[in-house]
Amino acid sequence: MSERLPPEIEMRPDGTFVDPPRPLWSARIFRIAALLAIFAALVAAAIFLIGFALILIPVAFGSALVAWAALRYRIWKAARSMGDRRDIFPG
Repeated sequence: MSERLPPEIEMRPDGTFVDPPRPLWSARIFRIAALLAIFAALVAAAIFLIGFALILIPVAFGSALVAWAALRYRIWKAARSMGDRRDIFPG
């Protein structure tokens, strides 16, 4: 069984409902300030992540260049070890 109390609804004798009281100005200002702070934090995090991704682009190009150079070196070494034969797979 649920231990929560049912919602309390205030009704006037004529059958209309009583509107809840509006929050204070200080509460509204605090809510707006909190939303702005959260938005600023999200923008800062997005800028940080974009900057980090932009830093990784040259690293990826450098590692691709090193991998290409290693492949060319291995091909060159394999070609040197074969001597005059041009066919890698003898038939």
